[in-house]
Amino acid sequence: MLNALKTTLLHWKQQVVINRKKWTIKKQSEFFEVLADLLDAGFSLKQALTTTTRLFSTGKLDIQKIEAELSHGEAFSTGIKPYISKSSYYQIMISEKYGGLNKSINQLGKLMAVRVKQKKQLKQLLQYPIILMGLLIALYIGIQQFILPEINNSQLGTTSNTGIKVIIVKSIISLFVSILIGYGIKISIRVSKQTTMNRHVWYCQIPVVGKIYKDYCHYYLTFNLGLLLSSGLNLNKICDYLNQFDQESLLYQLGRQLTQHFEKGGNTKQMIDKNPLFPKELTVFLEKGNTLEVMSQELLIFSELTYRKFESSVEKMMVYVQPIAFIIVAACIVGLYLAILLPMYQTMEEIK
Repeated sequence: MLNALKTTLLHWKQQVVINRKKWTIKKQSEFFEVLADLLDAGFSLKQALTTTTRLFSTGKLDIQKIEAELSHGEAFSTGIKPYISKSSYYQIMISEKYGGLNKSINQLGKLMAVRVKQKKQLKQLLQYPIILMGLLIALYIGIQQFILPEINNSQLGTTSNTGIKVIIVKSIISLFVSILIGYGIKISIRVSKQTTMNRHVWYCQIPVVGKIYKDYCHYYLTFNLGLLLSSGLNLNKICDYLNQFDQESLLYQLGRQLTQHFEKGGNTKQMIDKNPLFPKELTVFLEKGNTLEVMSQELLIFSELTYRKFESSVEKMMVYVQPIAFIIVAACIVGLYLAILLPMYQTMEEIK
């Protein structure tokens, strides 16, 4: 009877978690920023959550559920898990268990705020090019429906191979587009079948964007490693701890790979050099021979610097978004002009 009751309660709890929706990035940003400010002001976590429920009109019930779970002895990370990403959850869980929760929440608030700002900026940059692209699509449809049929009809009386040329050009363009779409689908399928870690490694290898994503991975890993070292855990114990995580998480797979690497007699430098998710500077920190406390402080400082580098790189990339969009629009305009003028030019040549 007791086992049946436990099973029912567990099933109910799982259903509650499933039914909870993840918060938007904007909502996460506002929540973490306010919570970080309250914790810095001296509020306890429970007091900060209570105050946060009064400040938020949307998501108030979700925060109250987190507060209720906290009152029943659950960890804060457990309560907030359904509403945030897996990487954010593990960052909070590690900081909650080994210290630095305030710093972790503060960092998450900053990171989410940057993402919200970038999303808004990206929308502003792409707004005008998207309007132009919409007008071009409407113009293209108009050309296909009204202008090109008239041109083709005017060519019916001539004995030339113009129509054949047009068909050949269209076939080549269609083939090129089909190859691009097929290649994109192939890459998507291949990436979806990879492990979480291999996907992250692949993201780091994408031209331009990969370097920025690599900076984020370096920040995420060094920050969590710094927190774990500050608790007195050495690398072997950290690997054992990470092996308790969800098998689909990045931290679990990295911990598993490190464990297997050490079991085969490999050293830390070889592992760091082989995996692009680890910053090369990590070797210097680990081989200095400092105490775990000093090493953790250095890694936390390095993670902060890496985060600033990541933020700066994203800002620089944003500068090139609009020019690239306008280049694409210009190419489409040239293509439309060619679609109109070339058949007309060929018709005039045949009339002569």
